[in-house]
Amino acid sequence: MALKEETLKNVNPRQVGAEYVCQETLKQFGLKSLLVSNHWTKEQIDLAMMQIAARAIYPCSENKTVKYLRENSALCEFFDMDPKNITKDRLYRNSLRLFSLHKEIEDFLYKKVSNMFGLEDHIFLYDLTNTFMEFTRQTELRKFGRSKEKRSDCPLVVLGVVVDTNGFPIRTHIFSGNTADCSFMKTIMEELDPGMTSSNAKKIVVMDAGISISDNLQWLRDNNYDYITVRRGGSTDDYKLTGSHVVTVEDVRHHPIHIQFAEIESEEDTMLLVDSHAKSMKEKSMHDKASLRYEEGLKAIKKGILSKSGTKRRDKVNERLGRLKERCASVQRGYKLTSTYNEKNTTIDMSWRKKEDVELLRSEADGKYIVQTSLKGQTEEKIWSYYNVIRHIEAVFACLKSDLDIRPVYHQNDESVMAHFHLVILAYWIVNTVQYKLKTQNANHTWNELRRIMSTQIVVSTQAKRMDGNEVQVRQCSEPEENLAELYKRLGLTSPPLKRKRKICVVHFEEYRKNDT
Repeated sequence: MALKEETLKNVNPRQVGAEYVCQETLKQFGLKSLLVSNHWTKEQIDLAMMQIAARAIYPCSENKTVKYLRENSALCEFFDMDPKNITKDRLYRNSLRLFSLHKEIEDFLYKKVSNMFGLEDHIFLYDLTNTFMEFTRQTELRKFGRSKEKRSDCPLVVLGVVVDTNGFPIRTHIFSGNTADCSFMKTIMEELDPGMTSSNAKKIVVMDAGISISDNLQWLRDNNYDYITVRRGGSTDDYKLTGSHVVTVEDVRHHPIHIQFAEIESEEDTMLLVDSHAKSMKEKSMHDKASLRYEEGLKAIKKGILSKSGTKRRDKVNERLGRLKERCASVQRGYKLTSTYNEKNTTIDMSWRKKEDVELLRSEADGKYIVQTSLKGQTEEKIWSYYNVIRHIEAVFACLKSDLDIRPVYHQNDESVMAHFHLVILAYWIVNTVQYKLKTQNANHTWNELRRIMSTQIVVSTQAKRMDGNEVQVRQCSEPEENLAELYKRLGLTSPPLKRKRKICVVHFEEYRKNDT
């Protein structure tokens, strides 16, 4: 039957592209089976799946997540759930319920993904990062410490992560904010399931210099782990080259790097001297800027000494020098200061010069560092390739902080903070799985770019009145754009996100005649 064209309209549009991808990825994980075995109800499971997907698509607070699910997203339609039944309190409670199973969930997901992709990794990457809390009261978890984001005004929480070389999390652990990088490494490593990976090869732990204190290295040896790290202290002046030749490799930006075997007295580990020209230029630039700031500070102090009303008292001048040296600690050791005083112990002049021997040693060390490993009998290239995978864990933290907005955190109790971190990690499982599938097909995209592509598809209801007064409503998905269709193809998704639905609203004849007149 013909439609009245003037009554045709589109209503209730909702985004469906990213929702489809995330929901299908969660299906492949089979996480529902784990939750069912822990006596979760269908409603609790569906809400958990929606929460995880929503965090990956639209990372925000629980309050804003409710608005997103009600007004922007078609996620509720995938689970036949009424958006009005979703509240921030239900989301809070469900995230706490998810966190109560965080170890079981992490083990389940890693084993599942390893089987899905045939992963047999024997290299573990370990690192920590911290993030700030907007709620300033300290608790057992939230402590003031050294913020990597320069937010010394806020208490911190530390996240420790062990990932494989493909970026999949093996274990995560949340520590108090004043935890040093070198602390509690064995706490998280002891939680690893020995049967988590199918590889029988000896496991290799890759970590940065902040973690590789002697106690941690000894613990790894005692527990049958190999390790690769940067030698602590940054000093390269006590090594002796042993390699017969210099090997040239490239970093991720294709800058040349020279590597050569070396040895350090009293150390049994294999040492690899790394010399990067690009790193040398960067360190020289940083040193020159710091030296300029230090000399400008010295000039300001000298100006005060020579001016009529400036600071001249010896103790006050020394105070200014102390504060300046504290601000410029990295360069002040390379200068020799000479001050002249009169009989009243007043400073009448000050001069300075660079220490040439210190400057020479520093310039020779620019761009050089030593990679230390327990591995024996490996080539320079092999050790370098093992160490270079540490870039993957840097990418993990970048994704957590930039793409999934792990901070700032507004929760006021420690349990909610830990549940928040866990929910972000679960969302990261979706992100990394999707990106891994695409990388195997040489398609590299950031998650933000993928979200932009997926946001182009919506589901919308088209409704119109027929000539007999009855109303026809059809709800269906828009056709995917070319790049989104290609994305679906790469991910193995062929069917439309949601099935087409059609319904007819019957209007009684008397009511139709009344309205028509």
